Amino acid sequence: MGDEVHEECGVGAVFLKEDSENSTIVPLTLDLILSDIQRRGQSGTGIAIHRMKEREYFKPFLHRKKPADVNTFFGGDDSQKRGWVLNTYRGIAGIGHVRYTTSGEDDSDGLQPFYRRHGKRSKRFCFCFNGNQPNYSELESELCAQDYELEIGTDTEVIMHLIAPNGSYTP
Repeated sequence: MGDEVHEECGVGAVFLKEDSENSTIVPLTLDLILSDIQRRGQSGTGIAIHRMKEREYFKPFLHRKKPADVNTFFGGDDSQKRGWVLNTYRGIAGIGHVRYTTSGEDDSDGLQPFYRRHGKRSKRFCFCFNGNQPNYSELESELCAQDYELEIGTDTEVIMHLIAPNGSYTP
């Protein structure tokens, strides 16, 4: 990818209506969507998958992020790597993101989707944000005053902490 193409990130999503079992259709569709919007972000690629429960102990969300283009992220021409990605990230719904760095560092920490871990199932979520939060500095200061520990330094991280208490956020 050349350095001449710059936009401001890209976000895609897929949701299977018939969610009886985890499917490779989810990561495959995200591969197609993100490949189509690759021009919007060249800093990295990420996906988050929601899965149906397959056993007693499992992760309801899987996420993967790499500072790589979409083709490389999904295994490129290596059919074994590609098969591993598609099989590992089977699910019933997913979101994907291609990043063009506009805030924070240009490293893996700033890649999206972000995953909000929590011991309660209802408090866990993954999300992506495309754009710039105009009052980011003000919101960051408010969170720090409430003893939040910010690790990445992006507007998306701030929005994640604002969503976390009740599951919604209105700018």
